[in-house]
Amino acid sequence: MKQFATDIRVGDLLVEAGVITRSELSEVMTVASVHRIHVGQVLISQGRLDRNDLINAISAQSAIKDRTCDFRTGITALRQAFKSGITFSEALKGQSFQSWWASSTNKLGELLLEAGLITKQQFHDALEESLKTGLPLGRCLIITGAISEALLEVSLELQIRIRDEMIGRREAIEALKQGAFERPVLPGEYRKLAKEARRHVIRMGELLVSADVLKPEQVLEAQEQAIDSNQKIGQILLAKRWIEENVLEAALSLQQMTDSKFLTEQKAAQCLKYVHKEKVSVSQAMVDMGLVRRRRFTTLGEIDPVTVTEKALARKKNGQSRADVAKASAGMPEERVFTRDFSEKIEFCRALSSAYTTLGEVALSTGDYEGASEHYGRVLDILEGIHGTNSPELLNSLLNLATARALLGRLARAEELLERAVTIVDRCVPVNPRMLTACLSSLANVYVQLGRMDEAEPLLSRALAVESLHFTGATTDEIIRLLKDYARLLVKTDRPQEAEKLYCQARAAF
Repeated sequence: MKQFATDIRVGDLLVEAGVITRSELSEVMTVASVHRIHVGQVLISQGRLDRNDLINAISAQSAIKDRTCDFRTGITALRQAFKSGITFSEALKGQSFQSWWASSTNKLGELLLEAGLITKQQFHDALEESLKTGLPLGRCLIITGAISEALLEVSLELQIRIRDEMIGRREAIEALKQGAFERPVLPGEYRKLAKEARRHVIRMGELLVSADVLKPEQVLEAQEQAIDSNQKIGQILLAKRWIEENVLEAALSLQQMTDSKFLTEQKAAQCLKYVHKEKVSVSQAMVDMGLVRRRRFTTLGEIDPVTVTEKALARKKNGQSRADVAKASAGMPEERVFTRDFSEKIEFCRALSSAYTTLGEVALSTGDYEGASEHYGRVLDILEGIHGTNSPELLNSLLNLATARALLGRLARAEELLERAVTIVDRCVPVNPRMLTACLSSLANVYVQLGRMDEAEPLLSRALAVESLHFTGATTDEIIRLLKDYARLLVKTDRPQEAEKLYCQARAAF
């Protein structure tokens, strides 16, 4: 459900655009690191890229970060620019995407100009130097004497924070105008602050004891073994089978919510006790206990088993052509679930759903969100006919359709689809952590767009817990994204200190 990538690198864009492979990028990054030069300059020196291509890639990076376009549209325009020899801006104008993006950009030169810290002539001279040497604009502003090293460092930090939605553009420019260069946090401090941020308000063992899940002596034994084996206490508790995975996941999530001051320690313990006793997810426990003001998640038995035929008839009433209706319902029986006698028809329907999925991806990449919504809707119809309305096989289609609906601004419909996806994935055995994280974070992002922060926070917290529990080897890109999403939510709910802690964790890991 994420529409933009704020951490995208130029090298990643070149890979996505088909200019170089991922392995080639890895080799180039090694050379760039040794010689301390830009990846683009290495590619130019190797003859794999010319200067105009590099400018186009940097323009695409800025456009995506500044929300001038979404990621898919940016990649499509960049490919077109490389293929046709035109500028990225010209290629972007040729894309038929909807104009709901931000009207202003947050390029370094624009911020400094607007703050009155450089003149247009200084900007022009530095830009010329940048185009001539391939050095970043900021470095050229220093070389030409327009700004100091300290000002560049803080300006770049503010630029990142604007793009990460941790600070408003006007607020950042006002800080530059007033010479407030001591804050925000500068990059070198992130490691220290991130380490401090990982110190929790309440320890895992304390929470489990307070919730009557474990006895103090069990926690003490697990802590000793964790220290001896260099493992986390949660891993020891699972290995000893003293707690189940859903309880550990809930404890991690509730621990995060106490850190962010969304819950008190007492409420967190009561909620964990409920999770342990009733065998429900932490999201559902918070709803049942009245900690989150929303209706209960729909149970599988309450999902309306509308047949494919009924949906096709509904589309016909809405004025679709005979051909469209025929394509959507071709080869589909009236029964909701096929039997083995329909093996050939199932294969046909799977091929049809695959074709519609491809059409949906193409429509999404070109900004045709209405078309994408239609194609993904048909995929969902077909898969419901094959697998029924409650199958995990529907999850990708539900996510795809919800994404298209959200991009069209139909957030209520996206919410319904995602709540259904969460209901289904929550009951998957064994758990599918990647899909569970995707469903939880996608629904949380819709709630944020709807302004329902109290409903979004438990879902983001739980998504972080799931990701941390199942992918403990290293900090994943998904964890970084979730930390930033959570930090943005905390900013929107006027909890800047807690937001800064999570943001530092994300920045230190990137």
